[in-house]
Amino acid sequence: MTTLGVERGNAVDLHGIADSPQAVRGQKPKWTQFRFVAGVLLVVGSVLIGAKIIAGADQSSVALVANRPLAVGMTVTNADVTRVRVRLYDNPRLYLTGAIPPGYVVLRPIGQGEFVPQAAVGAPANLVATGAEPRRWVTVPVAGGHYPPGISSGDTVDVYTTTKAAGVQGGTSLLIASVLVDRGLGSSSGGLGGGSSGASVVLIIPESRVVDIITALQWDSLDLVLIAKAQAR
Repeated sequence: MTTLGVERGNAVDLHGIADSPQAVRGQKPKWTQFRFVAGVLLVVGSVLIGAKIIAGADQSSVALVANRPLAVGMTVTNADVTRVRVRLYDNPRLYLTGAIPPGYVVLRPIGQGEFVPQAAVGAPANLVATGAEPRRWVTVPVAGGHYPPGISSGDTVDVYTTTKAAGVQGGTSLLIASVLVDRGLGSSSGGLGGGSSGASVVLIIPESRVVDIITALQWDSLDLVLIAKAQAR
C-alpha cells in the first residue's frame, strides 16, 4: 500500500483516491423531450384548425344591389349598382357578383335595393328572346291633388286619363296599368307631397305606349293611382 507522509506523521492512502468513482453529469430523461415536441405539435395543430374553422364560418359573398329601379330594356352599368358583402342563404350563383359587362340590358324589372339576379340582365339579343318590351322614361306633369301623397321612386301606379276636350264627352279611363315611378322632379328625395301645387313625375312606360301618354298630355288630365306593393301587378 502506497502511503504519503504529511505533517505530524499522518499518512494518506493514495490507492483509495485513485479507485474512487468519477463524477457523472446529470441528464434529463428522454421522455421529457417527447412531451415538449408533442406540446409544440399540439399548439400548431390547434392554430391551423382554428384558422380553418374561422375561414369556413365566413359564408358571406359579394352581391350587386340596384341603386334605383331598373326597367326592362334599359342599359345597365356599374354606376346603377352597389357592391355589398352579404350572407346569401339562397344559391349565391343566382346573383351577380362581378362587374356588369358593357352593353348589358335589363331583362326583367329590378326594384331599388334588390339583389341583381344573373337572369335579370343580359345581352340585347336575350331581350328579344324573352319577349319583354323595352321601356322609355317619360316626364308627366300632374296637377295638384291628382297623385297620392308620398309617392316616390320605386312605387307602382296606374295612369288614368280624363278627357276635357271641347265637344268631346268627358270620361275617365285607365290609360296604362302598373307603371313604375322613377322619380319626382324637383325633389331631392324623390318623394312628392301630393299638395295643391302640381308636380312632374318621371314614369317608366312600355315603348309602345309612349305615343298614347304624350297624346293624353295634350288633351286630357292625368291621375296617378298608387298600387299597394303587395298588390302590384
